[in-house]
Amino acid sequence: MIFKVVCIWIILWPLQSFLANVVTNCPDICQCKTTSENSSYIRVKCGGIKNMSVSDWKEVQLTDITALVVSLDLSNNAFPILQSEDFHNLTQLKRLDLSSNMLRKIDKDTFADALPNLERLKLSNNALRHIYSGSFELMSNLKHLDISNNPLVCNCDLIWLLAWTNDRSIKLQPSPKCESPVYFKGTFLKKLKVGVDLHCESPLQTLLELTPYKNQVNIIGLVHKK
Repeated sequence: MIFKVVCIWIILWPLQSFLANVVTNCPDICQCKTTSENSSYIRVKCGGIKNMSVSDWKEVQLTDITALVVSLDLSNNAFPILQSEDFHNLTQLKRLDLSSNMLRKIDKDTFADALPNLERLKLSNNALRHIYSGSFELMSNLKHLDISNNPLVCNCDLIWLLAWTNDRSIKLQPSPKCESPVYFKGTFLKKLKVGVDLHCESPLQTLLELTPYKNQVNIIGLVHKK
């Protein structure tokens, strides 16, 4: 009986020690929990409650547990901007909640290649007006993207997102709506059609128009002289 107790203690001691380290190394402004009783992976929530709003990534010091975090909840804070360096070493992260912050734009430098295993990304209820092409290009495992309830400018800089999510079979839910231009306000982004609602040129089309053949240039010159 004593032998069995000793064996159980030997097995459980490393896990108990690990759990103690998780609590110890968790930032004061965050709450850290393992995903299950026998798991070494961690769920983290930082700020998001009254009088504990986070606006600077330096307040979120996850250095000692970064590689073990699979879920990070930063919702209901006041982040105005984020950079890919902020997510350095969060290589196991699968869920990231950035909803209800103060983010105004997302571009290819926001996340870059920092989150290769991310599956779910929430950006709802921010101040996002622009989400530029390539913003999520290196998130090869992304399955669900939420950009709802943002003041989106629905123009040719945003329409790429529809084709990209369709091509990658990524769920864009809840369906985002346009805030501007005024004639698109309240319209679901997915309802807009290139060539009907938006007349967008590809880089190749623009290049062809800006580099005409020599004969075309001569003709234009002759017409101008008249």
